[in-house]
Amino acid sequence: MTNHKVIVLKTNIQSEQMLRLVAPIFKKENHVKKWSVDLEDCDKVLRVESNQNITESGLIRLLVAKGVMAEVLE
Repeated sequence: MTNHKVIVLKTNIQSEQMLRLVAPIFKKENHVKKWSVDLEDCDKVLRVESNQNITESGLIRLLVAKGVMAEVLE
């Protein structure tokens, strides 16, 4: 049985164009099972379902490298 982890981040992803910018990150990460961004939410919440091999800080680093602000949503 695989353990799943849900990471929830506040981002500055505001458009479909920005979604296309970050999509390759999740396609390359075989640990990511599912991801979505709520563009209607004021925090532009990114929700990532993965196995235990990916961390919040690792995911934030990948996003920042693409020019996307991301932080853990408390």
